[in-house]
Amino acid sequence: GVAQPQNPFEKVFVIARALSSLADFDKPIIRQALDVFVTRGDLPVWLSFNQERRLLHPRAELRDAILSGQAPSGPLAEEVRLWRQRLGLPG
Repeated sequence: GVAQPQNPFEKVFVIARALSSLADFDKPIIRQALDVFVTRGDLPVWLSFNQERRLLHPRAELRDAILSGQAPSGPLAEEVRLWRQRLGLPG
């Protein structure tokens, strides 16, 4: 994790660090490796190069719903509930 997390996705996570550029993550073999963690789905997955970092998993729509604090509804409701539970956030 990060010493002083700015959001709940920075407490416990998987991070992939590119060696050349963020374009490294577009390579098929790298995508396959990342898909293993995304498919498993129980930890946030970050992509990093130098000082730049972006959240790959959960996807933006789901991330926003998790952080909103609003009661989840619709097709994202169960995923939001599970993520909030994993991250120790209120339901």
